[in-house]
Amino acid sequence: MPEISKCCHSRFFEENMKENINTIFTSQRPLEAPTPIMKKIAASILHLNHAVVKLDRDKQFHRFSVISPDFLSCHIVHLKDNKFTCQSGKCRAGKTNIRKVTHIEDDSACPHMSQLNANKEVWDKFAEIRNEDQEDTHMLDQRPSDQEEPHSDPDQLPTNKEEAQSNPEQLPPDATHSSSTENFDPATGMWKFESLSSHCPRQQDDPVFVKAAEYRRSLSHIHPGVCFDTTKKYLIADTIDGPKPFTLSPLLDKEQICRCGTKYWSDELPDGITTPRFSNATTVFLQHGVAQFLVYDRECLQQNHECRIEYSGRQDALHFLTQFTAAGDEIGWDFVNNVTKNQASIQAFCDNVSAKYYSTELNFMHKDTFTRWIFSWLANFKIDFRQPCPRCGHNPKIIGCDGTKIGIFVNRASEITPIEEPTCCEEVQPCHTRTERQFFSYKTSDSKEHKANKKLAQHDLEYFVAKNSNTLKEWQKKQSNKKATVMDRSESDRKLHLLGQVPTDCSHLVEQFIDREISHELIQHLCPILKVLASDKALTSLFCYRSLDLLLSALNNGTDFHCLKDDMPEIYDVLYYAKLQKTSLHTVQQFFKCIVTTIIDRHSNDRCFSEPNITEPYNPEKTGRAYYFTPHGGRVRQLPKYVISKDTNTRTSCRKRYIDATKGGTTYLFAWSCALHGHCYRFHIIKECEGRKDPFAAAFSYMDECPDVLFYDFGCQLEEFCLNREPKFFRNCRFFVDVFHGYSHKCPVVYDSRRIDSLKSGVNSSICEQLNAYLQKIKYSARSMSRSHYIFYMQFFIYMWNEKKRKTLAQEEKVARLFSL
Repeated sequence: MPEISKCCHSRFFEENMKENINTIFTSQRPLEAPTPIMKKIAASILHLNHAVVKLDRDKQFHRFSVISPDFLSCHIVHLKDNKFTCQSGKCRAGKTNIRKVTHIEDDSACPHMSQLNANKEVWDKFAEIRNEDQEDTHMLDQRPSDQEEPHSDPDQLPTNKEEAQSNPEQLPPDATHSSSTENFDPATGMWKFESLSSHCPRQQDDPVFVKAAEYRRSLSHIHPGVCFDTTKKYLIADTIDGPKPFTLSPLLDKEQICRCGTKYWSDELPDGITTPRFSNATTVFLQHGVAQFLVYDRECLQQNHECRIEYSGRQDALHFLTQFTAAGDEIGWDFVNNVTKNQASIQAFCDNVSAKYYSTELNFMHKDTFTRWIFSWLANFKIDFRQPCPRCGHNPKIIGCDGTKIGIFVNRASEITPIEEPTCCEEVQPCHTRTERQFFSYKTSDSKEHKANKKLAQHDLEYFVAKNSNTLKEWQKKQSNKKATVMDRSESDRKLHLLGQVPTDCSHLVEQFIDREISHELIQHLCPILKVLASDKALTSLFCYRSLDLLLSALNNGTDFHCLKDDMPEIYDVLYYAKLQKTSLHTVQQFFKCIVTTIIDRHSNDRCFSEPNITEPYNPEKTGRAYYFTPHGGRVRQLPKYVISKDTNTRTSCRKRYIDATKGGTTYLFAWSCALHGHCYRFHIIKECEGRKDPFAAAFSYMDECPDVLFYDFGCQLEEFCLNREPKFFRNCRFFVDVFHGYSHKCPVVYDSRRIDSLKSGVNSSICEQLNAYLQKIKYSARSMSRSHYIFYMQFFIYMWNEKKRKTLAQEEKVARLFSL
């Protein structure tokens, strides 16, 4: 077996089975009733010395196990559509992991591609080689798809046991400390990961950080004053007294007076008194090497212990994990930038830093050690993540939400309670169902004949709308599954039946629409309204509930309808053209008054919801939920058990395919973002699968009040889901499908926000898709984390997203102020 970084299975095989392998499986000694595993082992023995091995084919692609030419790494490479994709995190971070089969000879390709190029006989029959003129140029910046998940990099354990024992930080965490999942303090709302340093890291534009980072970069190269130690691995100072580790100590302030009244220096002791802080030298990991430092504390002239100034590392932008291990803030910022730009995982980042080191015998921190270092470094920023949008505050009026495939392994989220699970014993029956909120309403308890008449009236109204909008042929093609008794009826029968089912105050306008007794312009503007009324959508989807009083006032006034143009543009257009045709205005007013009265009557008995009150304290580590719609971040309402019958199920042409999270073995994330300014109000973890339950439960449980506008890629059905359960809380909210998904929806035009003038400009309905694209960059580094680490990690990087949005907003305000002068 080549000497490469081995996984636990390889190490077990080598330590326990290698000596006996030839006596167990030989060609002269065939297996008797071999198990599937025995067959695989026997087949694998034939490939022990092969650099490229064809693995079992996946449904999506061919797989190959490839050992790099230097025998330092072994990774899986996928072949799909004449394109190789290396699953190494290091190669992906370097953007060298994707090549077409005709370009694997490229010098910039990863080493595994070079090995494939040298072993074409293994894979050439699985690829369709085409002429280079027919191929596109090779793609350096493409990412693997969701089906091409990166293979976990094997842990690189220290090979020198004495060296590992001399520095405990180079061992995996299990060997040095017991891992703790209690990293969040509910009392303060802050995160804390164990480390020696407690100061806040420096920002990248801080002059102290810039100076300190430049100094450490200068140590990465041998020059006067810098040399190697006797092992030729660590950088130390080349002094007059001989090679010694570099020193770190608190700055000497000659004006400072200690507690006992003396100073920290004198003419006889111009450099003051320093005493060792640690018994051994501290290893400081640099960007291009490793240096050793002796750390000192500063004493006053009386050497009073209470006057001692301990060295923290803040003055030099250093973060100490323990007394053995430290690194500069530049390492932390390099990692953050690599994650957000190159999608680097923790293992890939460690490998890339090691590759830059001056000595091949020296590596950067072990992955597990660096994980502890980076999390304690990030936590030391001491950020209270409960920060709202700087413009909208904790109650955003226009917001979007969506789920995305980024999470941890499902078994690590086993203690998280699903957000939709009831939190109290109360059972709630629907105040009204979908069929009671539509124009042709009926109750589930009504007779079959009554229901059939209402449904037939919907069909008849659709017919006349299609006829008057010149789309009758297209409509008839879509009705091919309807019975002949429904489709072959005469227009007179349709009209008679329809007028018998329409409310009396609405029948006069409907009859004029059918007989075309009104102007052509009025007919064309009535068509989209009547098309919605012919569907099973709630009347509030067209008639904005919070503006009903305004609509009634305008209808009674009868002259000024301009106030309706923003919230209800279709109704404004009909009233405008009816006003031009004076004979139709009263009929139109009567028609709309009837509908408004019906809506108010149906919602008059909506169940009251409880006022916001903290029912569960803020603890994202425990609950898997981090929402900041309130300053405290806790749950504000109990979630009852909703008893929903099957009769309330939606029959719609719009569909959303909800993928089961457990199918891929990882959880999902559901996040909310301000559609005006891009600020993310954070997320909750989905253990099973995304559904309409997630935005409903999150909004009702964590928002003081419902937003005015909600964008969701399945908003047309989310509206019904919410109104079936908490109609009073959600009735003032308008549900829309974001522009990105709107092109594939077949629902009525009322779910298209582009018809609302105030939502055309300045509102980013697809903000959640943009946030999802950003989160995909940290997907690979987050997947293998514990629940505690994952939640903090997501909170931090979403905080970075929010900071970028905040700075952009501040810059726009600055420019606006300059132009206003």
